[in-house]
Amino acid sequence: MNIFNTMTETVKQGGVRRGANMGILRVTHPDILRFIHAKNDQASLTNFNISVTVTDAFLEAVDRNEWFQTEFNGKIWEKPIFDPPTGKDYEYEGQPPPRPGMIYAPDIWRRIVESAWKYAEPGIIFIDEVNRHNYLMNSMGAIYSCNPCGEEFLHFYNSCNLGSVDVAKFCDCNGIDWDDLRVAVHTSMRFLDNVVDVCTWPLPQIDDVVHRTRPVGLGIMGYADVLLKLGIRYGSQESLEIADKLMKFVRRESWEASFNLGLEKGVFPELEPNRALYENFLYNEIGIDSSRPLTPRNYETTTIAPTGTISLVAETSSGIEPNFSWAYVRQDTLGKRFYVHPLAAEALGIKYDPTDEASIEMAAQQVVDRQAELPDHFINAYEIGGEEHVRVLATFQKNVDNSISKTCNGATNVFLIAAMEAVKVKYLQLLRHRTQPRK
Repeated sequence: MNIFNTMTETVKQGGVRRGANMGILRVTHPDILRFIHAKNDQASLTNFNISVTVTDAFLEAVDRNEWFQTEFNGKIWEKPIFDPPTGKDYEYEGQPPPRPGMIYAPDIWRRIVESAWKYAEPGIIFIDEVNRHNYLMNSMGAIYSCNPCGEEFLHFYNSCNLGSVDVAKFCDCNGIDWDDLRVAVHTSMRFLDNVVDVCTWPLPQIDDVVHRTRPVGLGIMGYADVLLKLGIRYGSQESLEIADKLMKFVRRESWEASFNLGLEKGVFPELEPNRALYENFLYNEIGIDSSRPLTPRNYETTTIAPTGTISLVAETSSGIEPNFSWAYVRQDTLGKRFYVHPLAAEALGIKYDPTDEASIEMAAQQVVDRQAELPDHFINAYEIGGEEHVRVLATFQKNVDNSISKTCNGATNVFLIAAMEAVKVKYLQLLRHRTQPRK
């Protein structure tokens, strides 16, 4: 990992923009403690995000306060586990494991959570849950990893092919224009499907897998601005209802578009060996009319990316995030520029010329000085509780094929630890409900 980190530091995009790597290690690996603490000095692996893949079996062991066996290459690991914080072989509360190669599951879970709070890493990947939604399992096997931002879980050599619709442009104070949004979704699907064919892929293996699966990750940005236009507070029950209706619509229409493209151009080649899985998914879960022939052009259609840069270009809120500020200064290779949120300026009656830097700077300062006068539903990311962030994320995830990149701010370690415990408990509840024998 250090070699890849150094290579990434050396080879920068355009001489300026650094690359990004995702380092993922399964919780059963003998080096798991080294991995969890790898970035605790805040100086190592600066070009990496890291995450631990946790399994159902590991979470059950956490819940039952059990020791857990590590393994390597499918074989039980029978040597001591090195513990970086102590510099010694792993022990728990002064007691060695029942046999070499074992770790105490609750202690490992605690370390992951505490490291995530203190250093923002590692993340957690519920890999068994990922593969329960892997509809290419029959022909392409299991999924093991995701992209650096976490919104795309992919098979080996597959690629992200992402695009985002600015849903705020289809909304005013009277509501969302569903007809125009439908047209935008169908147009975006055609555009992204064409990307598969016109793109020059860096490796022949990527070219092969992409053409066999035809991935599309259509998402949204501007959700927070939709709420501002409708006068709804981010994180409220009403905002969750909007999120559910909005993403359910985008997902359904994206699959309708994919079916139409499949009729026109042909289905994705990996469909046939996975036909039964897709019939159940598309007809029963998505709700496509079962009288229609199964003609999906793409193996997936929706994801939600961060859209940090493209949302600036579109002058809208990023992804499904709340606005982080109503006015701010951005410093990049183009220099220093002032930004002001047009809806905040409008709400305060501040007029400015969006093409004139001096006018924008003056408006930005006025918004900062008067932001206390903004209506109650104008809240930024720092005024939203961690629980509200998670509820928004969970609501959107119900209607997304792949995953979502979302920042969930929490004011204290108490929230993070409580949230992680709640996630574990809820996950185990769902798992046990799913595995109960039917009467």
